[in-house]
Amino acid sequence: MAFTDDIQSRDTVLFPIIEFDIFTEDKLRVSTQAFTLENNYYNPLLLSSPSIKESLDLENRNYKISTVSLSISNVEVNGARFSDNLIPYNTGVSIYWVSPSCTTINQEDNNACYLAYNGVVRDISHDEKTCSITLEDISQTTLHSDVPVNVLEGDNIIDKYKNKPYPMVYGYVDKSPCV
Repeated sequence: MAFTDDIQSRDTVLFPIIEFDIFTEDKLRVSTQAFTLENNYYNPLLLSSPSIKESLDLENRNYKISTVSLSISNVEVNGARFSDNLIPYNTGVSIYWVSPSCTTINQEDNNACYLAYNGVVRDISHDEKTCSITLEDISQTTLHSDVPVNVLEGDNIIDKYKNKPYPMVYGYVDKSPCV
């Protein structure tokens, strides 16, 4: 756990790297500083470190989707601007924090950068100086599930219970009814 060791030290040096999963041969990569990791160059176009917030209200059972705003420089570099890249809505975006001992983004490796956020692009706006991109957390799509999951079917089910939701019991219930 090299990242854990790095953040436990007295002096912490962390910076973000961001990867856009656009449908080209190579991913679009930006950071707050010029950086190369695994032969991939991260352009130093990110103007500030992203702020990631989540909230979970257990009392009212509310989960708030975190949004992240990215501010990226849109000045012309080598004859192209960042806004010239075609980034469609719902493009996957990953935000990693890099520590001094980080050597890969592969999360199965002990020297991996910390994956702080996975989201999708929800809004893009730009002018000639900056490009603003709003990201939305993808956890809502993975947490949501339709209930009931199953309905009662078959020849051995009494007619009045056919096509009714299958009873779901959470936790321990003494003498729980069953089908």
